[in-house]
Amino acid sequence: MRIRLDVGYDGTSFYGWQVQSGRRTVQGELQSALCQLLHRKVSLIASGRTDAGVHARLQVVVFDIEQVQVPVEKIALALSPFLPDDIVVYSSSLAIGGFHPRKDCKEKVYRYFFNWGIRHPILNRYSLFVTEEMWNKIKALSWQFSREGRFSVFACNRGDGSHLSNRIWQVCVDTGSINERIGFVEFKSKGFLYKMVRRMVGLLLDIAWGRFPESVIEDIFAGKELEWNTAPAQGLFLWDVRY
Repeated sequence: MRIRLDVGYDGTSFYGWQVQSGRRTVQGELQSALCQLLHRKVSLIASGRTDAGVHARLQVVVFDIEQVQVPVEKIALALSPFLPDDIVVYSSSLAIGGFHPRKDCKEKVYRYFFNWGIRHPILNRYSLFVTEEMWNKIKALSWQFSREGRFSVFACNRGDGSHLSNRIWQVCVDTGSINERIGFVEFKSKGFLYKMVRRMVGLLLDIAWGRFPESVIEDIFAGKELEWNTAPAQGLFLWDVRY
């Protein structure tokens, strides 16, 4: 049987989702907790990988197992004593019809959060501090990423990325505010490339800092080669995964 888990985590103290030898990862901690509960090893498949320091409001995960002694819908609650404080499993359910969290995904939603006004140690753990003037500029410019295009230029690929160069991605962008001090830019697409959101946000930051003119976004989509900064990880959340 295939079991689905809906998971959230604070990515601050993790080296990302994927298991890495000698490093603390979300996948590693969750697999260890499941092993303790079910008394057998399982291998997790996630909707996607998050990088070191990136958070998840919702990450969808499955694993295959022949049988379990715990009722499937109770696994989420039963896992709680085995999980660290920075991971939560919201729910557990039986995945039907060969469900695959990555291949069956219709849309992923990422949000990058900003705060302004007064630097605050708690806000700075989950958002990036900018001036209010910078935030207003970022909010005004972010719509330029809402399009179909070759977003491979915004990927920070582990390989050469040549197989991605002609692929078209469709991205939808929106902005919002939690209150007078916290805002976010939201990116929606069927899929995202390695560090793609942080690279887009990094370009917005460089423009807001005055490093580049506002026209540079169109220049890059048109093929101009340029180096710019990647936004820090702490402001980024995998916000939703839709099927």
